[in-house]
Amino acid sequence: MTERATAICRLLDAAYGRPDLGNHADPVDELVYILLSTMTTEANYQRSYAALRAALPRWEDVVTAPVEQVEAAIAVGGLAPTKARLIQALIGRLQRDWGGLDLGFMRVWAVSDLRRYLATLPGIGYKAATCVVGYAFGRDVCPVDTHTYRVAVRLGLVPPGTPELGRPAHVAVELSLPAGARLGFHINAVAHGRARCHVARPDCEGCPVAAHCVAPEHGRYSRRGQGEAE
Repeated sequence: MTERATAICRLLDAAYGRPDLGNHADPVDELVYILLSTMTTEANYQRSYAALRAALPRWEDVVTAPVEQVEAAIAVGGLAPTKARLIQALIGRLQRDWGGLDLGFMRVWAVSDLRRYLATLPGIGYKAATCVVGYAFGRDVCPVDTHTYRVAVRLGLVPPGTPELGRPAHVAVELSLPAGARLGFHINAVAHGRARCHVARPDCEGCPVAAHCVAPEHGRYSRRGQGEAE
């Protein structure tokens, strides 16, 4: 499996080159960015993040602003009342826990400790915590979103019955990948899922990893991209 997974990672790297998905190197920036990405499109959560930073440039301003002002700034992303309250609660929690918003000291923490703490923050689950651990703390982890899971299953890296959410999904996918390639696989899998490996009617013609695809073996998709089989 390691050689096969390594070959898959190399092919995806060659095809997509780990494109910039708009994530942030600062942990607090990334926490808010990921929270805003919930239940909306990429274009909308990027717009809502930019609008929030324009309206309230400092996170300290966000936590003290009227919640209605935060809601108005992020309205384009949807679920603004819920997200505004979660963002303020998240920032407030960090301030109470650490006396400020500089989380640089966490860079020496173990991956397990980072994920455990971050997943306790308001609005942050295991997948969101893993995104922050990977993008902001530069660790070798693989956030498992809908694209990553779908691509991993179709390429036979994990079996179809693998849990789709939470820690079990992350453990299974990360164990299937070679060390050092996990975040890169996630980034490329998101790009691949958006460009070709759609939920229905995947575009299989010319797929860079078609030789490794096992989806036709499970009778779910044809290699010619005709969608779900009868």
